[in-house]
Amino acid sequence: IMYIFKFLFLLFCFFHMSNLAAQTPRTLHNKYQFIDAVSPEHQYLKLVIKFHDDLPVVSDKGIFLINDSSHQSNSESISRELYSDIRSINDLLKQNNLSTSPLFDEDPQVLSEWVRNAEEYWGHTLANLNSYHQVMLNQVDLNAQQLELLLRDVLEISIVETAYPETVALPLLNVIEGIPKPYSCQNEPLDINVGDITGYQGYRYRPPEGINAAEANSWLGGKGEEIRIIDIEGGYWHHRDHKKPIYVTGHPGYQDHGTMVVGVINAKDNDVGITGIAPKADIGVRGIYNKNLHEDWIEANIDSANVASNIYWGAKHSLKGLVLIELQRPALKENDHPCSNYSSGALPVEFWPAEFDVIKAAVGNGVVVVEAAGNGSRNLGHPILNVCNGGCFDKNVRDSGAIIVAGSESDGLTPMCGFGPKSNYGERVDVHSWGENVATTSVLKKDIYKSELLCNNYGYFSGSSSASAIIAGATAILQGVSKAYTSNVKDPLYIRQLLSKTGVPQNLLDIDGGVLIGTHPDLVSAIKLMLE
Repeated sequence: IMYIFKFLFLLFCFFHMSNLAAQTPRTLHNKYQFIDAVSPEHQYLKLVIKFHDDLPVVSDKGIFLINDSSHQSNSESISRELYSDIRSINDLLKQNNLSTSPLFDEDPQVLSEWVRNAEEYWGHTLANLNSYHQVMLNQVDLNAQQLELLLRDVLEISIVETAYPETVALPLLNVIEGIPKPYSCQNEPLDINVGDITGYQGYRYRPPEGINAAEANSWLGGKGEEIRIIDIEGGYWHHRDHKKPIYVTGHPGYQDHGTMVVGVINAKDNDVGITGIAPKADIGVRGIYNKNLHEDWIEANIDSANVASNIYWGAKHSLKGLVLIELQRPALKENDHPCSNYSSGALPVEFWPAEFDVIKAAVGNGVVVVEAAGNGSRNLGHPILNVCNGGCFDKNVRDSGAIIVAGSESDGLTPMCGFGPKSNYGERVDVHSWGENVATTSVLKKDIYKSELLCNNYGYFSGSSSASAIIAGATAILQGVSKAYTSNVKDPLYIRQLLSKTGVPQNLLDIDGGVLIGTHPDLVSAIKLMLE
């Protein structure tokens, strides 16, 4: 029996190692993707450094070290080169009074196992997330020219796969008004005087204007039952038309962006106010700020620079549910933007390598990731973005697996062009939904209903923020129905394809290749096809 056991064990090891060996190596990031990206217009709080995957480099007590216990060099000369490069990069940090720490706040073995699980899904190797490190810039006074010189020096070191200064991530909305005291809504009663205002929610109803959510709610599981959503967000204020979120982390003081997102997805089905698209889903909010943004901008944004780690946290806590990324970052922009008179330069966060890699690993672990396209008025297929060994938003070159969502006009068909910042667009965009006139819950906005009671107001939401919230709710419906009828949720890439395939085609414009924003989902058509 012992011999049989040993034989079976060796056979298992052989097939396991054969499977690993058969995996296609991943495409490395373009080392120089951000070589010309430093701009005095932007605020940088962090330099991200990624070493090659197989190198045992760790951050400890502010410097880079080699984990000798895991290092198996092929030759003594490689070891000498590795140690020499580590000394060089530590010298650069010391010269600039900088220190380093791991980018991901997780046990390295746990993080490695999570990535290995995702590799089995994708069929090729993925980036070693433990190879990412962060150098905080907020404690030193580096101007743009000095930061660019530091970046160039770091990129000259051979063990570095890529490095880049990371701009501040922000929610996709800018409202400057007074903010109530933290958690002051908890004991407020529900204002029933608002009545039923679901008639304002055209996005819930039949296509082409809506996504057919109201009818889809009648299916078993069609209210998002047993599906968990984690919103990666600027902050959240409770509203009396919300059920209690499963998580709320971070400082709540970034306007009430999260309040509006949660309302679109998850407002109570109670004949008062609005009804969320998936009112029975469980939702949590991961706020990225550690302090009130309006009181201490620099300190508050220290955590915001760690969006990648927050996405990882959200993926783990979603329990193979859904992560919604309601953030964008500015980047160097093109001079021409045919769809608008203005561009903020904002892009989806997966333009940056760490966010791309963690999103891809999350999808590989069964998590649906819904990502706002951003409100930069930009074509994601523009040549200026061909810095990722090809197009950064070309699925044939670089596919994170996320569902990227653009905002459209409230007819559910037409791209948003005109004055001011508008939604990004392009062939990479999978689906779209309303980027204007989206009725939702609010603390600060009161243009639909102004209550005498705090945290009972309703207002209009907009941009790719509102659109991606709608699509997150749509995804929760599909997964809830799938779980109710088959006991399992669907594969993330299947959900992405299903939403796109069964959606209503957009209206094409006569500029910039049509201003592509994907289809507008029809949930009833999607459910019927899914259950065939």
